[in-house]
Amino acid sequence: MRFSGTRLLRVFYTIEGVLFLAYSTWRLWIKPLEFYRAPPVLEFMSRIFIGLMFVAGIFYVSRALGIMKGLFRSRSSDVIACVLSIPLWFLPALTAIGNAHTYLTSPYLPVELRPTGFYYLYVGILFIVIGCFNILSLYLSIRLLRATPNAQT
Repeated sequence: MRFSGTRLLRVFYTIEGVLFLAYSTWRLWIKPLEFYRAPPVLEFMSRIFIGLMFVAGIFYVSRALGIMKGLFRSRSSDVIACVLSIPLWFLPALTAIGNAHTYLTSPYLPVELRPTGFYYLYVGILFIVIGCFNILSLYLSIRLLRATPNAQT
């Protein structure tokens, strides 16, 4: 099998899927997200959002396995999935980096809370890495679709 962008797409999907699965598993079952003084509907919506991350992780890992076994080629559904998963990394990255900025730079917060700021910074970096792989997957999916004359829909 000659080198094509499909192998690279498989690698991107695997990394993105594993990172989505790891974070969502951690936040759904290992150390669930806790909200203080938030309405119950917000907690419910966060569980749905993280559940969507879990589903996206399963999708990307299963697509990577399918590409590895030669069952799938790049399709327009790959582009749609990449576009739809942009909010799954962009919103948490934006929130985490904003929280990190607040915890690390605010003179009104006690010094004891600085580790929380670094925690938010690490989470923000994780989602930025996921976003990089998502954008690369989107670019590669579009490129593979344009290169394939009979692209599947």
